Amino acid sequence: MSPRAARAVALPFASLAFALRLLDEFWLQPWTWGIEPEIVGFLVGMAAWAATLGLPGGVYLLLTRHARRRPAAFCVDTPGRQFTAPTTPRWIGPLTVVLGWISASLLITERVPNEDRMRLTDISIFTAFGLAMSGFGLVAITILALQRGASLQLSPEGIIDRRPMKRITIGWDELVPGGPPPPITRDPTYLIVYTWTASTAGSFAPRKLPARDWHVDTAFLAHTLRTYADHPRSRAAIGTPAELARLQETFAPKPPAPGA
Repeated sequence: MSPRAARAVALPFASLAFALRLLDEFWLQPWTWGIEPEIVGFLVGMAAWAATLGLPGGVYLLLTRHARRRPAAFCVDTPGRQFTAPTTPRWIGPLTVVLGWISASLLITERVPNEDRMRLTDISIFTAFGLAMSGFGLVAITILALQRGASLQLSPEGIIDRRPMKRITIGWDELVPGGPPPPITRDPTYLIVYTWTASTAGSFAPRKLPARDWHVDTAFLAHTLRTYADHPRSRAAIGTPAELARLQETFAPKPPAPGA
């Protein structure tokens, strides 16, 4: 499953979370009111409430567990002479499911007087507000799951950081050799690179790359950037399968043969 497919498949599970949350609100919770003793009804109700998110969320995480692992690899665009890292589904997918559940929770409900059932609140302005917010939530998760999102492109000329409303380009010669260092944590939010400043000769400044948004292992990305900052002659091979294989080999050397 591709990263984009893993993001898109979150939509059905978000819809399921939305439907289960409504089912719990209008049927399961009123049903628990008649269970005796009350503590048992409360526990059953809490379990049902948790299952409305846990069931679709858990199945989604299980189904996409391999697609959400960020690889030590790029997508190879040989004609375009680029390595590309698309938007990761690692956190956008689960967030989409959670937002589907929250969208249903935005509806404002109340207990029907003298009855064991729920309804939308009788105050029309609150009903309209809840419906509008719930609808907005459904539109937001659709955009979140299907939009192109942030991506990284590496070309022989440099780094292109593409975002929905922004594009940032950093030339290879702008990078200070020797960096960036390997990340300290396994899944950092940003990868810090250092670029020369034009104002003062020999000085440099840090710049943040949103590594958490990209579907590539951050340590492998740091290794790649360091390689091209230190070895300008290697840049011409960017975008070829052979160059990607070389990067992977130098990043993770093959284990010695048995008995070696």
